[in-house]
Amino acid sequence: MKLAQFLSLFMLSTPALASGVITCGDVMAVGDEASYTLHAEAQKRAQTAIEEFVGKRVVKPHVDATGSNANPETMASLIEVFWCETADTPLHSAYYRFYSSNKSVFE
Repeated sequence: MKLAQFLSLFMLSTPALASGVITCGDVMAVGDEASYTLHAEAQKRAQTAIEEFVGKRVVKPHVDATGSNANPETMASLIEVFWCETADTPLHSAYYRFYSSNKSVFE
């Protein structure tokens, strides 16, 4: 229930509506459960966009630092540490840049 309330408040907040994106700073400022939910949405958005651009399917959407299959939480940590350049970086952009830099995630 807390997660649903948080997401409702977040989506109705002026900054979120003005920017239209969830930033890395937004995700790092919330608890783990909300963070993973926001990461999941950003990952899906980036995966859809990169698949349309490249014309190939992402077969390994969640990987660790070595490129091996991983769980979503491990991938979220990887994105936050290495691909979130600033707090203002859109989270889906961090995922998109990761996918566009790693051919091993595609079929």
